[in-house]
Amino acid sequence: MLVKGMDVNAANSWGATALIAASQNGHTDTVKTLLANGADFNAQVEEGQTALTYASGNGHTSTVKALLESGADTDVKDILGATALIHSSVNGHTSIAKALLEWDADINMKDNLGSTALIYASMNGHTDIVIALLEMGADVNAKSDVIGTALSIAQNNNHKKIIDLLMKAGAKN
Repeated sequence: MLVKGMDVNAANSWGATALIAASQNGHTDTVKTLLANGADFNAQVEEGQTALTYASGNGHTSTVKALLESGADTDVKDILGATALIHSSVNGHTSIAKALLEWDADINMKDNLGSTALIYASMNGHTDIVIALLEMGADVNAKSDVIGTALSIAQNNNHKKIIDLLMKAGAKN
């Protein structure tokens, strides 16, 4: 289709481009082809998600790396204020969270509820992500307007290992 002159950045009615669709589904070779042909890696659908936030939330590590290498913005927020790091932390995609951190994703960025990647990883019991976030300097005492702190939500969900990790890192109730 590109050879026939299709606009690489054409979008459907809700704003999804071919790059967003390919990223959402983890089609890394297609993503690389689209990027090589000028696809806008920061295009957003109506809800604000980008190719990077979709790939991050869906666990497509190689797609995430291709997007990062092309310059995708790690800190774009969707309509709920969630970034790629938050999406990966909610869903337990450790290798993606680490890759985003290596590309300087804002570790303490808050969504519209005031929650951070650390709070979500603690809530969902994603110990490896909690470890990575703590090692990279996440604010252990950041407080969500709705959920509370990482420690309080880990306690509510009885995630004992995460509770220990947070307390050793200086978390307070």
